[in-house]
This record gives sequence, C-alpha cells and structure tokens, in this order.
Amino acid sequence: MGTAVAIVFLIVILAALLYPLWRPPLLALGEALGPASEMAALQERKLAIYGAIREAGFDLRTDKVSEADYQTEVEKLKGEAVEVIGQIEALGSRPPRGPDQLERVIARAREEIGAPEAPAAPAGKAPAPSTGEAPAGPTSTETGPVLFCTQCGRPAGAQDHFCAGCGAKLHVTA
Repeated sequence: MGTAVAIVFLIVILAALLYPLWRPPLLALGEALGPASEMAALQERKLAIYGAIREAGFDLRTDKVSEADYQTEVEKLKGEAVEVIGQIEALGSRPPRGPDQLERVIARAREEIGAPEAPAAPAGKAPAPSTGEAPAGPTSTETGPVLFCTQCGRPAGAQDHFCAGCGAKLHVTA
C-alpha cells in the first residue's frame, strides 16, 4: 500500500514539473507584445550586466579572482553592455507602429489564442460595438469632458481623481 502511494505521489510531482514543457506558450514574446516588452527585456539585461560588473569588482577586492581574470571578464561584460545599449537606442529611435501594423499584430495574437475575429473598422473610424451596447467609459455628453489616464489610456469621468485601471492620479487640465 505504501509503495502505491509513493508511486502516485511521484507521478503527480513529475506531471507538475513537466507540464510547462508540454503546454503551448500563451504568446510569443517578441513582436506580439511589441517594443515595450523588448525595451523592458533589454533594460533588464543591461542592469544584469551592470550587476555582473559590480560583482566582478567585488570578487577582485576579496581576492577571489586575479587582476588578469578581472580585466578579461570586465572587458567582455563592457562589450555586451555596449551591444545592449545600442539595441536600446535603435529600438527607441524606431517609429511607432501605425494602426494597420497594430491590427495585424492583434489578429495574429487572436489566431494564436483562438479568439474570435473582431470586425474591421473603416479607415479613420473607430469600430462600432458588435453587441449593440454603448461603449464602455464616459462620453462628453454624459459627464462633461472625456478624460483619459496618461498612464494606461483608460477613459475616466470628470469627477474621478484616480484611474480605475491602474490607480494613477488623474490630472485635470483646463
């Protein structure tokens, strides 16, 4: 009896450990999430390289590595840092995506996750709601001027002081 319980326990643990390898990824991280995720990944890599340089300096001061090994490692890390900073600058100077590019990315992401396709809007016009309901968020006739959060872009009412989406303080401009 104890052997059977141990085998079942082992199977459950193996299934839990191997599940991430079998399931499909939710979204590909490159183009699907856009330049913001690429920039965040590059910034994170840059900080990791800077941390490695500081760690190498600490190792030198505590006599864990020789001066020659330290110089070799730091030069390699500096080369990586220059490359990453160049990628950050190139990404920052890229023009923003146009509406057509965004629509293609959204359609591709919907295909990957199996979501139904939204009706395409004519050029220059916002898509009409498909359910017949009014669009979410305030309009200028309901509560005065329409405000949008500067952090996440969510619509907010004129009486709101904080964004309901991200919690950022809303600044009213006259």
